Amino acid sequence: MLAGVFSPDGRRVLTGSRDTTARLWDAANGRPVGTPMQHPDWVEEVAISPDGRTILTGSNDGRARLWSASTGQLLGPPVLNHGPLMDVQFSPDGKRAIASSQAKAFWVPQGPTFRGAKIWRIPAPFTRRIGVAEGWIESLTGMKLDERGVLSWLDASAWRARKEEFAPASGAAIP
Repeated sequence: MLAGVFSPDGRRVLTGSRDTTARLWDAANGRPVGTPMQHPDWVEEVAISPDGRTILTGSNDGRARLWSASTGQLLGPPVLNHGPLMDVQFSPDGKRAIASSQAKAFWVPQGPTFRGAKIWRIPAPFTRRIGVAEGWIESLTGMKLDERGVLSWLDASAWRARKEEFAPASGAAIP
């Protein structure tokens, strides 16, 4: 293992490894959660957003990647730089990220460059996409997937609230 962090709620551990994967683990029992997040090279650094929904990885291939913590899916193209990433972090509000490299400077769109580090804004679809998808699924099924991957029924008032929140956008009647 090269890197490891706890999730904000302390229930998960995220690791980066020389086996070219980042993985989520259950902190209570040490079992893997979901599938490994595959990279082309060592995963040097890892971070979890303050809301626990997004993972940021820094690889020896010189790229930072954003992943869904609930699905392990890549959220868009990698951010390129010059040289292996030495640190990745989210801002306290989760709307920006910083990546630092051994290189003197590297390029990331839309943000200031510091000596060997770059700050960039996390695009809105990355910070909202998961919540919107979860809301639609909950409004249609009346079920919720929790952080542990356990599916449960919403109570009647929570399901009704989800239907009211998402039905006006679709124009559908609320049953």
